[in-house]
Amino acid sequence: AKAALRCMCEMGVLTSAELIARDEAYRATLVSLLQSQAQQVSLQAPLQKIFEAAESLLQSHAIYFEPRVGKNGFNKPERAQMVGFLDEENGQRRLCLIGGGAPLLVAVREHYAGLGEHLDVPLENFRNDLGHAGLLVTDGNGKKTVSLHTPAGQVRLVVLLTGKAE
Repeated sequence: AKAALRCMCEMGVLTSAELIARDEAYRATLVSLLQSQAQQVSLQAPLQKIFEAAESLLQSHAIYFEPRVGKNGFNKPERAQMVGFLDEENGQRRLCLIGGGAPLLVAVREHYAGLGEHLDVPLENFRNDLGHAGLLVTDGNGKKTVSLHTPAGQVRLVVLLTGKAE
């Protein structure tokens, strides 16, 4: 674009002042685009940190997901906090977060606090980020929770698609 503007200036279509003004506008547009991209990436960073911490907490048996149905062979880890249910539907593996995801977020915050780090993601932002990432299952009315039957009865849970069931 800069070469085209210089060519237009050399041909007399643009004055030097117009060239400088358009060059500055071009630069401002690029800066704006880069800032927008950086903001979008930074919005995804908390979600990535949450999943990294959740993986670590699962591996250390600090949290667990209970099978929603068919608990054959499932043993609850000692001193672990239940944060949801593991579920399969239509060949898709799903994580069903209890409390709208709040117990998971509390465990994640405590995990990072133990590392001397601070992660403060409001629950609604967490759910919005899940939706933007395409991980959130919504009900037919677009609600961010889905009604499912659990051992505790019929409850509304935040449901995440995690991939094909094996």
